[in-house]
Amino acid sequence: MLKHGQIEKSYASWSSPVILVKKKDGSYRFVVDYRSLNNITERDCYPLPRIDDTLNRLNGNNYFTKLDLKSGYHQIRIHPDDKDKTTFVTSHGAFRFNVMPQGLKNSPSNFQRLMYDLLVSSRWDYTLVYLDDVVIFSRTFDQHVHHLNEILSTLSSARLQLNPQKCSFVKGEIDYLGHTINGQGIRPLQSNIDAILQLPIPSTPKQVHSFVQAANYYRNHIKIFSKLAAPLFPYTKKNAIWIGWTDAMNNAFIELKHRLTEPPIFLNFPEDDGQFILSIDASGEEYHITKITYKRGRCNCDADLLSRFPYDESDIDDNGHPHRVRCFTSTLTSSIQPIQLNVITRSKSKAIQQSSSPTSPSATVPLSSDSSTIHHRSIFDLYIDRIRIEQMKDVNLSNRIKSILAQPDQYPHEIIDDGILYKVINRIDGSIIQLPWLPASLIPDVLFLYHDHPMSGHFGVTRTFHKVQEQFFFPRMYDHIKRYIRSCSACAQFNVQRQKKPGFLQCELPPDGVFEIMQMDFWKAPIRSFNGNQYVLIITDRLSKFVFARALPSATAAAAAEMLLEDIILKHGSIRYLQSDQGSHFRNELLSAITALTGCQQVFSIPYHPMSNGQVERFNSTFCDQLKKYCHHNLTEWDNYLSAVVWAYNSTVHSTTQFIPYELAFNRRPLSPFVPTPTAIKLMKPHDYWEKANRFKSFALRSARINIQQQQIASKERYDQGRRHPIYKAGDFVWLKHSINRTKFDVRFDGPFVIINRINQVKYLIEHTELGYRQYEHLNNLIPFYDRD
Repeated sequence: MLKHGQIEKSYASWSSPVILVKKKDGSYRFVVDYRSLNNITERDCYPLPRIDDTLNRLNGNNYFTKLDLKSGYHQIRIHPDDKDKTTFVTSHGAFRFNVMPQGLKNSPSNFQRLMYDLLVSSRWDYTLVYLDDVVIFSRTFDQHVHHLNEILSTLSSARLQLNPQKCSFVKGEIDYLGHTINGQGIRPLQSNIDAILQLPIPSTPKQVHSFVQAANYYRNHIKIFSKLAAPLFPYTKKNAIWIGWTDAMNNAFIELKHRLTEPPIFLNFPEDDGQFILSIDASGEEYHITKITYKRGRCNCDADLLSRFPYDESDIDDNGHPHRVRCFTSTLTSSIQPIQLNVITRSKSKAIQQSSSPTSPSATVPLSSDSSTIHHRSIFDLYIDRIRIEQMKDVNLSNRIKSILAQPDQYPHEIIDDGILYKVINRIDGSIIQLPWLPASLIPDVLFLYHDHPMSGHFGVTRTFHKVQEQFFFPRMYDHIKRYIRSCSACAQFNVQRQKKPGFLQCELPPDGVFEIMQMDFWKAPIRSFNGNQYVLIITDRLSKFVFARALPSATAAAAAEMLLEDIILKHGSIRYLQSDQGSHFRNELLSAITALTGCQQVFSIPYHPMSNGQVERFNSTFCDQLKKYCHHNLTEWDNYLSAVVWAYNSTVHSTTQFIPYELAFNRRPLSPFVPTPTAIKLMKPHDYWEKANRFKSFALRSARINIQQQQIASKERYDQGRRHPIYKAGDFVWLKHSINRTKFDVRFDGPFVIINRINQVKYLIEHTELGYRQYEHLNNLIPFYDRD
């Protein structure tokens, strides 16, 4: 660049770093990082051409030449007063540009202005310019030679040089702005399609956004693009929260790739004398142009302009469709004159005498009454056309139609009207209606419309059934709707399960002796006490119901191990089983080592299922209520009353065992501080006391076990009444209740998961079908997954 005079030595106080960007041909583009300079530069808002307008201008031409300027920016001199601002630094010193460099904020605007004023302003009918890409197009060869000679002469006069290696002269087909264009139409550039097809499955919102942007560039070639890409749209928003790659997103990802490779991917240019049929939907909730027929005798690829935002009434014109439809009709009416334009709208909206603001993006050229005819059709009318076709394709219905036409008297409740089979329905009120018989191929579409569509609200079977039966007939309608809604993923994941949770109550036999099986849990106080405590570690005995409790400043593994060792093992001996949840303060190496050394086995409850550790959870509720009654005047004193409340619990009769927990634990009644001390003490002989103590212990423990079992039987009968107990097999699919930090708009059920193994009556090992992780879950947290046929 120094040799060619593009740069020179600089002694200015400005400075920017250098970047080398690799080009497609393997060479490098010299670029300076001018971000700091751009931040203080006033923007030149000269526009770049609209790509769709640019491509539409190539309609009807058969010869194309594409010219590319050699280092286009560097062919423009920079003003002497601004040279210092372009200073950049290298290992060989500081330099400044004599020509316009890459990377400046206003470089594209200045270059586009120059090229437009030089080439296009008076040659719009055969020349297009997009920055340094120049396209010359003509209908005949002689015209093209004349146009090419004129453009080349203009470039030569302006002393602008071309890059021969990137120029294409007099071609029937060219690659331009990501498209391959010839005289018949447009298709996506194959290299760009290959790049999109090679994109891996996104794992972040940013990657989803990149894929949607890449596919969106070719949305005109993809029928119902907005509907297909809808599952991906939430992750194109700023600060989108990633919750994982779902089936809906994966299906959209695969389908969009597939649509970029299947016909009709080629878009024909419209014919000058073609009739255009523009079918639109302006139903309020959403609006999209569903069809543009612009080839005589055939229907080309549908255009799609789906808006996910409701239209205000002021944006609905007198003909019943949004003003934004004019963006299509203005393109049609301005690109080809004259044309016959038939606009079919699916909504008869109220006429609003209010026009769009001139600055509104929807304020475009209005529909001309001279070139368009407005027809209003309902969604039902549009479905009738499809019903007629699909009925004839359906073997059973087509044979039925033939039989009715041959012997109409044999079918008094069925008629044929305009080639369509109708069912005659006698209503309870005495009225008679005719409903079109819906063929099996259209049932999923109708159910989607009446259930999944935003205007249908994802309501239940009864509401959906009543809506569908007002418009259509097909056998076993209620069963079809029930199966369809049962397989709706959105309803399964978001609906409240109002029936009782599945799974019968599983009762464990009480142990034979006290301090054999104990349950442990942490309870968190709503406020930290004056003594610095905020947790209570509680250990209860399964048989006697005796409770040990200790207030602690934090819930740690060390605190749990210390209380287990000092209050239980070293005072009352080793225990056989220790039950707890799967918190890290219980599931750790320290507690595992202590229990292993003392011969105790740890048993962990199923995650997010407190009933597995029910006895200690029940006591948490009981003693919390008692504490509140004593410390409500000063909540920071709650731990001062803890020992007294626990003593009161241990020294009174338990409703399940019908014995005092202290009495079962220590084989004697506790002495109450409120009972007077006896004046005399009667001492029994040691042998007599031993026999009496053993008899009482045997009687009390046996009675307590019987009472516990009777209570369990009664509780199970109450719990199981009206409750289902499904049994899942390995390979079945289920939804899992979402239990972690769920907000009002989060899903209630995650998944789907696949059943790996059934551990017992209520415990299952499941695996996420997409992410692959495994976990144990209780039957309460599972609901069946139904695949949609």
